[in-house]
Amino acid sequence: MKKKTSFKLVSVFFAVSLMMLLMSGCKKCESVDIGCGDVETCCKLGSCYYEYDGKKYECDGTDCSDAAEDVVAACMKKKSFDEITGDSLIIALEKKQQLLGLMGE
Repeated sequence: MKKKTSFKLVSVFFAVSLMMLLMSGCKKCESVDIGCGDVETCCKLGSCYYEYDGKKYECDGTDCSDAAEDVVAACMKKKSFDEITGDSLIIALEKKQQLLGLMGE
C-alpha cells in the first residue's frame, strides 16, 4: 500500500510541476539599445514581441521581420519602414538585423 501511495504522490507532484511550468510560459526577455532607446524583446511559448516606447510589436517567433521593421520605423520617427531612404536605410537595416539577432533569426 505504501508503494502505491508514494507513486501517486510522485505523479501528482510531477503533474503540478509541469502545469506550473506551462502556466509560467518560460518567458525570456532581453533589452537592447538600438540607438534611439531601449527595445525589449520577449518570447513565451512561441509568441514573441518587441516593446518600444510603450508599444508592443507582435510576431510569431519564427519570422519577426515585419515587427522589427515597425520598431525601426518608429525609432526613426517614420510611419513605415518603406519611408526610410538613402543613408538612413543602411542604419535602419543594421538596427533591424540587431533586433532579429535577438530573436534568433
